[in-house]
Amino acid sequence: MVPAARKRWIGRGLAGAVLRNLLYGSWKRNCDARENRKQVLLATDSTSILSEVPLDRVFRMESGTYLRQEGDRVSLFLGLGSAYAPRLDQLKRCKRLFMHDGPSDLEILQAWARTLGLAWLTGLVCWRCTRDRQARETLFDELREEIPGLRAISLQDRDDYPLGRTAANVTFDNLPEFNNKGLGLRRWRRRNIENYLLHPAAIARAAGRTEVEIRSFLQDVHGLSVTSDFNASDCPQTLANTDGKEILAQNARSVQAKFIVTYKHIAAAMEPAEIPEDARTLLSQLAELCGTAPSPREDRWY
Repeated sequence: MVPAARKRWIGRGLAGAVLRNLLYGSWKRNCDARENRKQVLLATDSTSILSEVPLDRVFRMESGTYLRQEGDRVSLFLGLGSAYAPRLDQLKRCKRLFMHDGPSDLEILQAWARTLGLAWLTGLVCWRCTRDRQARETLFDELREEIPGLRAISLQDRDDYPLGRTAANVTFDNLPEFNNKGLGLRRWRRRNIENYLLHPAAIARAAGRTEVEIRSFLQDVHGLSVTSDFNASDCPQTLANTDGKEILAQNARSVQAKFIVTYKHIAAAMEPAEIPEDARTLLSQLAELCGTAPSPREDRWY
């Protein structure tokens, strides 16, 4: 038993998922500090929190045990029911899933879709999943057990994965576009999605500067010379390996710090001809997944 002085019971009713996640992050940092030796008991039906907490910290009241494997997590989600997990309820209806690394991926993809004149896919459930390929495959398999006919695309940043093992259709390791279960694994050909935003003209428009200023900044500060084939799927390897996150926001002399613009501003400022081939490929694949892919002759897609 935990002494009463060190025990806090937190019930449901916190206003909004964002607040819940902020509170959870704060509590976790507090309790992970060894010197505090505190324990927080958080009663929640938030799938966003339950998705990120390590398995050995999730206690399921019905079974009286901690979760042991990813399949237990999925069963827990399904057990919450549609009243508490509308995303799962929607997934049961549409049977189409897009697993991605985080909110910025969706925001950038949606900005590109708008620029290309595309409505975002309403019959697609978008699910943040920061885990590795194996965990994503397990998640899909468990969901498929409960949702026959489920099909999904899983997208990850390439990070340090070898460029030579990726393909122009954003698959990798010579994998088929979809396996026999209906899961399609994808990796960006570049280090991360932010890399595709390093277009000098788009940054210039977003920042209200000249393209010459932006090119000089990227070259002088970050050693990056952007060539005319920026949009190509087979762009120079030096560009493909560049850490877009670092240059755009994380470095002390980042684009954001220098010009006060974010990835959202740059994505929105990109013109149709500036949107990279890999992004167009992925958007087309998502449309095909949902059965809404247009004819290749329709200019709004290409």
